[in-house]
Amino acid sequence: MNKLAVELTLEVPKKERIAERLNDIEKWRDELLELLEKLQAMYKENKEMTSVASIEEEADGIVDRVDSETRGARLFLAKGVAKSSEGNASGEKCEG
Repeated sequence: MNKLAVELTLEVPKKERIAERLNDIEKWRDELLELLEKLQAMYKENKEMTSVASIEEEADGIVDRVDSETRGARLFLAKGVAKSSEGNASGEKCEG
């Protein structure tokens, strides 16, 4: 996630690189959550309910942390999309 933070601090951040890094982070998050889900299933089979709950808390924490640490990048990309949509919309109004 540090690479994403570096991209956002550049004077002129590149949207494509930010989107790429964000996609990588989300892919890694999903892979990790899948592994935790498999581990949780093993604990359930062995009736280790304390461990099941612990894995669930860990997964929730990972989702929260990734969401928190990527919020700035997602907002940056969303603003870029909104600006380009506004530009297109105003361009269409001028033509019409």
